[in-house]
Amino acid sequence: YSGGKQPNPTYSRMYDHTESLFIEYDPTIISYRHLLLQWTKHAYVYAKHNKNKPQYRNAIFYLNNNNNHNNNQQKQIAEEFVSEMRIKAGQKNKQVYVDIEQATKFYKAEPYHQSYHEKQEATKPPQCCCIM
Repeated sequence: YSGGKQPNPTYSRMYDHTESLFIEYDPTIISYRHLLLQWTKHAYVYAKHNKNKPQYRNAIFYLNNNNNHNNNQQKQIAEEFVSEMRIKAGQKNKQVYVDIEQATKFYKAEPYHQSYHEKQEATKPPQCCCIM
């Protein structure tokens, strides 16, 4: 969970946090832009989220580490990417809802939420996923 101010969120007490993934990647193998492109294949970016329940909103969180140029670069790439999405959506009379924010503390979900796809694979096909 990330994006909120209340400490120690849980699935049953999400507060103002959003369900999130923390992705560590090697930019010499995969680009940040490619990760964003993969994300858009699995996120419904046209759905306006309920401000009172941000759990499922579309958000891109970036780290703010002044010693790391990549973080500022990631923010810029995300802003350009979402801007391009909005232009394309506008041509179809649609609107894109994606928040781009500085990451707050990341809280790992409860153990029963870990390896979700592997646990679900045997019982039913995944409803939404982004496996890279």
